[in-house]
Amino acid sequence: MKSHPANATTAQGAVAIIGAGQLGRMLAEAAVHLGYMPHVLAKDPGEPAAQVRGARVIRGDIGDQHALAELLAPCALVTFESELTPPPVIAAAAAYRRVDGTSVAIEPSPDVMAVCGDKLRQKELLTRLAVPTARFEALPRDQSSDHYVITWLEGLTQRFAGGSVLKWARGGYDGRGTLVYRGSPEELAAALEFVLQATARGSSVYAESFVPFTAELAVVTSRSTTGELVQYPPVLTTQTNGICTEVVGPAAALGLSPGAIADALTFARRIGESLKIAGTFAVEFFVQADGSVVVNEIAPRVHNSGHFTLNGAVTSQFENHWRGVLGLPLGSTETHPYFGMINLIGWPGFVGQVPEGFSPQEPKVSSYWYGKAEVRPGRKVGHVNLVADSASELRRRIELVKVEIGAWQSRLTREQA
Repeated sequence: MKSHPANATTAQGAVAIIGAGQLGRMLAEAAVHLGYMPHVLAKDPGEPAAQVRGARVIRGDIGDQHALAELLAPCALVTFESELTPPPVIAAAAAYRRVDGTSVAIEPSPDVMAVCGDKLRQKELLTRLAVPTARFEALPRDQSSDHYVITWLEGLTQRFAGGSVLKWARGGYDGRGTLVYRGSPEELAAALEFVLQATARGSSVYAESFVPFTAELAVVTSRSTTGELVQYPPVLTTQTNGICTEVVGPAAALGLSPGAIADALTFARRIGESLKIAGTFAVEFFVQADGSVVVNEIAPRVHNSGHFTLNGAVTSQFENHWRGVLGLPLGSTETHPYFGMINLIGWPGFVGQVPEGFSPQEPKVSSYWYGKAEVRPGRKVGHVNLVADSASELRRRIELVKVEIGAWQSRLTREQA
């Protein structure tokens, strides 16, 4: 299902993307589809976003002030691939002025990026908004001695009787920067090293209560600078070793309670409107045994849980991101009756180049290859989208595609041996 490009009167101009990975690639493709010229800053022409036909590529490191100025100079607006963008880079983009003194619009705003780029600040925001989230406790930043940290960690077993999860406030993704901690001697040693790594990276650390969830849920929302807001149906996600491996939906058609669906949509809207986020953003939830939902994390950007929209919705999350940050009317979020997404992730026993991506044989299945120079274990290299007319058809098609993916991986591993 595809929407129509913006009309000729609005589809003009240059837009900048900071970040050249797979999300940057799909953002650049959506910008071209709308009639804009995406400008991408990339260290290497082989980076995923730098391969997009119709994009202007500026060679340089993200911290290179001259490259950043070259990226921004012709552009009316800049957006970000990730909330992990270093704060000094965001500040430099906000401070940039052309020769004539004009600046570049930044969406999501630096304020939004500052809050959402720090998970501890996210937790504090959720508390202020009365949005349910796991109870948390920050390690005081002025208390960094090993003795104090060990005492703090040992005390967590009393303060979080059901176990806790340690998190880096900044820099964590795909399972990195997260550690389940229940207090055994072995876990204490690992937790101390975890804190030391965070300190070395300049990140604070906090603990939150372990949530015994029954399902994981995500809501992708797009909001415009005009205040218009649309939401895609909530989806169920599966994580393996901290990495999203599968998304299916709509969650309402797959058995999730109406109350959980309504709450998730309400809380995501509350977060977006409170922060005045422009563009697409995602909120991840845990679903508890009683059907209640608690927010896990907020991502102020296009999100893995929304990749299904490339085939399963009238308007993709990437197109609606541009529509939101540019103030264009947002597109329809209507979806197929059932849809799914499987991530293509580097597998154990294989490291190297793959000449071409996975090509499924099943009908109603589309694959996306990110064009990364190397496949490595645990690294996302593509994804597969599926649509179906029933839950049983969706599950059957997912299982058949997984068999095909396994055979593809085995063949590549044998060829490398």
